[in-house]
Formats: sequence, C-alpha cells, structure tokens
Amino acid sequence: MWAFFLPLVLLGFVSIQSVLSQVVPEQVSGTNTITAQGGAASYLAGTHAAMAFAEANPGYSGILSANQLHPYAMPYALPTGFVAEIENGELLAWSNPQNPALATDVWNVTGGDCAYGVDINGTLESPCGSIGTAPNGVSEGSLVYAIDAP
Repeated sequence: MWAFFLPLVLLGFVSIQSVLSQVVPEQVSGTNTITAQGGAASYLAGTHAAMAFAEANPGYSGILSANQLHPYAMPYALPTGFVAEIENGELLAWSNPQNPALATDVWNVTGGDCAYGVDINGTLESPCGSIGTAPNGVSEGSLVYAIDAP
C-alpha cells in the first residue's frame, strides 16, 4: 500500500513547491526581512546595507564603497549606480540611472515609508511631503533614501 501512496505524496510535494516558487516573491535578508517586488529588492538591500554599515560604524562620514556595503547586502548585488553616503549626521542613498517604476515599487513594499523621496527639482518628495534637499550628484527623478544616521 505504501508503494502506491509514497510516489503520490512525493509528486504532490514537488507540485506544491513548483507553484510556491512562482507565487512567493523574493526575500531580502537583513535586520528585518522584507518582501520585495520589481527592481525594489536590490535597491532596498542597498539601503538596508547602508543602514547596517552606519549602525556598525558610528561617527563614520563620507561615501560608502561597494566593498563596505557588500557584506551587509548579501546575497543581493547592489543596483547599478548605487551610491550611499553619510554626511553631517544624515544617511543618504540613491541609484543612478533612475528606474521610473522604482519609487512606486519601494513605496508599495515599504507601505509608503517617508524615508524614501524622489528628487523633483532638488527637493525630495515622499508620500509624506517634502523630506529635504537632494544631495549633489543625484539625477532628477531618482529615488533617495534619507534618514538621520544612527
């Protein structure tokens, strides 16, 4: 009897795993596990890596290199053109060139987190309104993560 049911159970398990791999969105590992969609996964991995670096290196000031961020972003690669810096007690991170859908994807994933603003004429605009001035080197329309450094 087991010889009949065991193959059916295994077939059912494989079928469920196949369906789940198509339905469950990718995960970003970090201090908090977040569900990401679209291009948001690598961008959020980058911003979380920048925050983790800032927490591990209090008082640091300057641009964060890919080598400094990589250990905190694993297993994700940083997005093309990703820049993070800590200046005057503020952590800023952005990605050039900009993907127009990125802001919407990030806000959908984060529930409209006000720390993410789009550069519109030098002002960072978030779902909560203006959150500050865009840093030098940011392309118009880029999504910028701006918070007080820990």
